[in-house]
Amino acid sequence: MKRRVFLAGLGSCSAMLLGPVAGHAHGYRTRTIDITHPWTFEQEGKGVDAVIGMEIRNKSKRADALVRVEAPDAAGIDLRNGEATVASIEIAAGASLTLHAKGPHILLRGVRKTLFAYNNLYLTLVFAKAGRIKVEVVVEDRPA
Repeated sequence: MKRRVFLAGLGSCSAMLLGPVAGHAHGYRTRTIDITHPWTFEQEGKGVDAVIGMEIRNKSKRADALVRVEAPDAAGIDLRNGEATVASIEIAAGASLTLHAKGPHILLRGVRKTLFAYNNLYLTLVFAKAGRIKVEVVVEDRPA
């Protein structure tokens, strides 16, 4: 009996230790697209612009493209490559692409809520071939 209680307690401790780690590296999978850790940095005030980063892996044997993003908490949305607005973000067949501020990324314009660290935003990514994928974007601490 004591051993069973000890093992149950050990399982609870493991879950507490591993829970935040698993939550921090969240991801989404479809048959052809994997999305890992959508994120943005915290910002003060409403109406700010926010760069959204993530890793997109195309598991298909055919290229795909992110063609649109839907974000109820933003006044506008741009697909960007560096400073330039683009019509789509291409992901080659069998390749991974990291979205970040200096390369391809999603820019939410006029975010309607304050982006506090550890909060979240919800987006729907629309791919030419893979279709619609709903994701949760984690708001992270801005690096010092």
